Amino acid sequence: MKKLRTKGTVAAAIVASAAMLLSTFAIAPANAADGTCAASDQDTFNTCITSGASNITVNKTIKFNAGKALIDLGLAFGGETDLADSYGTPVEYTLDHSVTITGEGSSAILRNVIFTVPQNQTLTLAGTIVLDDINLTGTNLLGLLGLQGLLNLVGGVKGIPTAINVAGGTLNLEDTAHVAAGAKNALNQQRAIAVTAGQSIVNLNSSGEYKRSEQAGLDIQVLPGLSDSNLIVKALNDLLGALTIKRTAAYPTVWGRDAAVYSEPGVTDATINITNGIYSNQKDKEVLGKTYLNGAVSSSATVNITGGNNVKISSVKIGNGVDKNHNGSNTTGTLNLDNPKAQLDQVVENDTDAQAASTDSWALELRSSATANITAGSINDTLHTNSPKVIESEAGSKINILAGGTEAGDVKIANQSYWIREAQKSGAKFAAKVNANASVAGEDTSSYELWSSGAAKTDNTLAQLAALVKAETAGSTPAAAKLSQSTYSSENGLSAAYLEDVNADGRAVYGRHVITASGSPFEAVKNSTAGTVTLYGLPWVGKYSTDGDAPTQTSKLFAGWYTSQSAFEKEDALQASTSDERHHNWNPSDETFDGTYGQTVVVSTDKYTGSLYPHFVSDETIKVTGVQVAPGTKTGRYNLRFISGVDSYNFKSVNFHVEYAGRTLGDITSTGIYDYVVAGNANKLFPKNPYVGYEGYEQLPEQGDARYVTTGVINNMPGGVTLDITPSWTTLDGVTVSGSTYQVTLQKDGTIA
Repeated sequence: MKKLRTKGTVAAAIVASAAMLLSTFAIAPANAADGTCAASDQDTFNTCITSGASNITVNKTIKFNAGKALIDLGLAFGGETDLADSYGTPVEYTLDHSVTITGEGSSAILRNVIFTVPQNQTLTLAGTIVLDDINLTGTNLLGLLGLQGLLNLVGGVKGIPTAINVAGGTLNLEDTAHVAAGAKNALNQQRAIAVTAGQSIVNLNSSGEYKRSEQAGLDIQVLPGLSDSNLIVKALNDLLGALTIKRTAAYPTVWGRDAAVYSEPGVTDATINITNGIYSNQKDKEVLGKTYLNGAVSSSATVNITGGNNVKISSVKIGNGVDKNHNGSNTTGTLNLDNPKAQLDQVVENDTDAQAASTDSWALELRSSATANITAGSINDTLHTNSPKVIESEAGSKINILAGGTEAGDVKIANQSYWIREAQKSGAKFAAKVNANASVAGEDTSSYELWSSGAAKTDNTLAQLAALVKAETAGSTPAAAKLSQSTYSSENGLSAAYLEDVNADGRAVYGRHVITASGSPFEAVKNSTAGTVTLYGLPWVGKYSTDGDAPTQTSKLFAGWYTSQSAFEKEDALQASTSDERHHNWNPSDETFDGTYGQTVVVSTDKYTGSLYPHFVSDETIKVTGVQVAPGTKTGRYNLRFISGVDSYNFKSVNFHVEYAGRTLGDITSTGIYDYVVAGNANKLFPKNPYVGYEGYEQLPEQGDARYVTTGVINNMPGGVTLDITPSWTTLDGVTVSGSTYQVTLQKDGTIA
């Protein structure tokens, strides 16, 4: 060990001087006929980029501001490693023109360099280029001795703050380009890509892994009475690390000590598009002095994870700026996850330190008023198998889910598929299938509902979700609302009998479910209240019509469409107070007729273009109240008059279907509706008729909402038979509604049993 100390001291002295040296000559860059500039070292790269070259090719490793390597001085002990290099201040380039840097071959690596991309400029990294700013701590006595733990006590390691700073411009990663930045023991935040100004755009479409040679020491895993965070253990581990056992470390597409991609909390109008690749940050349990905890992708702007390529991210944090103790400045931000091959999971491929994930790291974390819109992809935690950390959110955040495809696994959270299928219309009814297993323990499944709104139909699932959410915001016209007759059962899913206040030119009908309970996989920060999780289904959108089918309600019968409820009440009052024939006669014949009569009653839903109000009455209204018998024209034969009820004059006809012993005898259709009927010496009417109370009228038994009388007559029926009578009415728009079947037994003597 004494000899090792001596060499370390000499090496530190030599490197301190060597780091100050500058190259005394430069090699002119090679320029191709197409204007491409080839860079082979720092000087030629500098010439390429400062001369305004728009395309730069790199085929070897370029170390910026690097001193003489210890291995070249014969002083390195373990081969060419991070510790064997000495680096000065990183070289920083602020682009004044757009440039594409393309790597050719496996040695195309740039080290100790920072790029800033201002507004109106674009930086594209393509080919095999690697921006490697890992472990740029500089060489010093404590570092050479492996005492990084002690180095923390005397000022710490600075490292490089960021490899690429996007300050209003555009960054593109293509092909197999990689970016990695950060020193293991640095106390300051270190990110691979930082977005620091509004209107920035980051397009990440690179893929593959980056393997680099690193030193690896002998780790003391267990010492009695000491934890692995103890300073003594850290120092001993670092000292053993000086033995420099080399290893090949795997890094994902973009890796940052604290974040692979990070947008500052105040930057809300930037866009980060991720369509390919793997993203991770170092997930050590605790770094001395560290007071922040970021996701691999941390943003207060908009993050779009789209396309169909493999995307894996170890953790995503939307609404960043909060430290590990959940303190700090909460911000907003939006995640749009629309890639069926995307995975948000603590464990990702090509991630050397994946198994050292922080105990407070979540696959998805939402802060303050952050929003996540999820239409395809998987969110899971396969690292913390006992207590998975899948999604953590705060009360003001929102998670909107719409699985738009036909496969059940379009959206999968903690290995569970979340979906409500597209609403289907059959006649006047709607239905939607539901995955009832997608729930949180203790939640109220009655919140599965069918809603309607003015959202337009679109084939893009993410855009469809945005349209549904927007249509539910306050002030939207028409207002989004639950269908009043919406029902749910785990066996049959969602169903609703009809649409209320529907514009015939197109309204959206869709399934909706608010997950109200906080619990796995939707956890709350500090066990308080989680954000709102809303599950949507694809909508049915079209011109609503009954298709000859009748809307239904429990214990109710459909009795016609009106322009509104108040319009029905107005017409109802007119019918009760006037003998004006116009309110008792409904046969418009004009071809230009708009589908309504008197601006109240909807006669034709095909022609009508306004809102529809379905009118319902008690199913008791139509029942056969009684049967009047009179002698027929033949001995032993009798004429029967069946009496039923309606609530208004607004029907095309009333029908009585008559069966005997299971065989149809016929149908009696009547277009007459009366205030009363004459029976013997009495005029009989229903109690709700406006003439109730006048002298000379007797009341029929009260039944439902019956106000007026309708009848059907059958002549010369022999005695001793039992008939089944089914009454029905046809509304003005042509929908036939049937009531219950009643049995009438005609005795041989003509009496009714």
